[in-house]
Amino acid sequence: MDSRPREQALLAVDRALRVRGVTKSGTAELPKNTTFQPLDGGPLPGSPGTGPGPITLDLAVRLDAAADPVAIEALPDGRVLILDNPPGATYSVVRCYSGKELVGAPVVLKDVLRPYISLDIQTAGLLDYSVRGQDFAFLPSTNPTPGSVAGKLFLAAADGDQSFAFDFSLGVSGLSLTLAPQYFPMRYFGGKALVSAGGQIFYDSQNRWIQLAEQPRPRFETTATLFLPPQQTPEVPGRTSLLSTAGGRAVSGIACCWTLASRPAHRLPSKAAPRIRKS
Repeated sequence: MDSRPREQALLAVDRALRVRGVTKSGTAELPKNTTFQPLDGGPLPGSPGTGPGPITLDLAVRLDAAADPVAIEALPDGRVLILDNPPGATYSVVRCYSGKELVGAPVVLKDVLRPYISLDIQTAGLLDYSVRGQDFAFLPSTNPTPGSVAGKLFLAAADGDQSFAFDFSLGVSGLSLTLAPQYFPMRYFGGKALVSAGGQIFYDSQNRWIQLAEQPRPRFETTATLFLPPQQTPEVPGRTSLLSTAGGRAVSGIACCWTLASRPAHRLPSKAAPRIRKS
């Protein structure tokens, strides 16, 4: 891929690293070498040793729709994905090409983190919810739906601290990316590449290739309300009786201090029952 301004284009190569022409349908064609012809006038041989013809822009796929293409990824069916980083933006755009044609509408990774982050009014405007990447890699599904491409697309964040995983689907309705609520940290990411191999994703770190591994992070509730069953509490000398309401019912009890059993800095898991003690 050539990402120079006003020269943005991609070229297809075969296993012998020979440039292949790309048609609108995506079929790659080997350029004809018209300088050297068989002496007997027969057809040109198609062996890997055949010298390629001249490389021209007619063989390239123009990426005029992309503002700043930074990465490319091939899909199992021959289509390709382009990671585009518009200048001045805080998000990336994923585009899909089949041959020389764009497939569907591009996916803009703006505000994709918003459903997963809850902030109060004072801090809601201090965080950018968008995702901007420097490279990506595709991990195909083992059981795709016939006629479509599915899997996970991993995108290395621009700061190199982590990768984001997206549930990927490409069918008749176009390209679909849905952010997966998973955490994939990267330690000492060198910035060379994010690659897919052997059913795994790897990144470079200190001249080694490290497998990208998920680090599960449970989600927690920030607040909780405790509903106590109504009961009659005998009067205790030296303590004041407290009368409050819960769920529309009167609750009587002893005025005391309730403290979470865990440390104050921790939050309660969303599905965990709080353990409390009276102090």
